[in-house]
Amino acid sequence: MSIFEYDFEKHMQQEREYSLEKGELCQIIRQVVRKLQKNMEPEEIADILEEDVEKIQKICVIAKDFAPEYDVQKIYKRYEKENLIDILPKNC
Repeated sequence: MSIFEYDFEKHMQQEREYSLEKGELCQIIRQVVRKLQKNMEPEEIADILEEDVEKIQKICVIAKDFAPEYDVQKIYKRYEKENLIDILPKNC
């Protein structure tokens, strides 16, 4: 197999996995937003949703920039962008 050959099935599997992860994260963001609207703290939200506190704190910080409308897609995009930056090597 050369580097120019395209593995369609592998690509589709990756797309399905990405879509599933995005959907799960969007659902978590929706739940976090509902809890923020009830004036809950990130630690309490993380405990209720059984999610990592750091992840919920990041979502809360981002979500507050979009209050009071809390556009889930905008929150998701910013979260994804900031996390991508966190995992990139510092010399990029």
